[in-house]
Amino acid sequence: HVSTRWLSLGPAIDRLLQSWPALISYFKSLGTDCPKRISKAMGLHSGNEEEDGDVKLNITKAGLHFALNMCNVFQQTVLALEGDDVTFCELFPIMSGLQVKLKDRLADNFFGEGANTILENEDMPLASRRKLESNFRAGLQRAVSYLDQWFDFSDTSVAFVLQSMSLMQMPQFQHVKAASIALNLAKVVNLDALYDEFSMYKNVLQSIVDNKTRKTVASRWVAFFEQCEIAPPNL
Repeated sequence: HVSTRWLSLGPAIDRLLQSWPALISYFKSLGTDCPKRISKAMGLHSGNEEEDGDVKLNITKAGLHFALNMCNVFQQTVLALEGDDVTFCELFPIMSGLQVKLKDRLADNFFGEGANTILENEDMPLASRRKLESNFRAGLQRAVSYLDQWFDFSDTSVAFVLQSMSLMQMPQFQHVKAASIALNLAKVVNLDALYDEFSMYKNVLQSIVDNKTRKTVASRWVAFFEQCEIAPPNL
């Protein structure tokens, strides 16, 4: 994993956790020869403080589980956005889905099954548990704040308005009108004609929405225009 290839971070952490017992055993066997940077990063104890050392290891492991859970959430979103058939109409639902996942984790104090299992273990000192929870919550809050800063989640954004054009659900005329305004087509589109076209072909639109075999936005709109006797110019 390197900083410019951050999607490799999740698989790297996952592999690290899968190899955790072997890695810990190896670096413990090095004793004082274990590099200090590795010893500190992994939470290896020094001396004979077995209990304290186990707590440090669990703290490190909990942090890795939390990071992996976060990576998986973001990776699912990135893969959806990078899909071959994804359109701008699907941008808002994908991004709002990511926001909901992060906010729900924050509200429910859910940091991933692995992290929560370690936190809820009776051997975890209360002070350490509270510190970890605080750090994890801060991480989630920072992610939510980052999304709010760089993506417009308001109901006036172009992405929000155009999600109705995905034909996942039956659009209303107000949705179609709002889309034309959001795309600055008010001077090009004749609203009277647009309304008549929508009224004439809304049964066709409904049939496209009801047909769940068409998985992509493009295929749904192609099917719609194929069923129109005359291609409606404003639509």
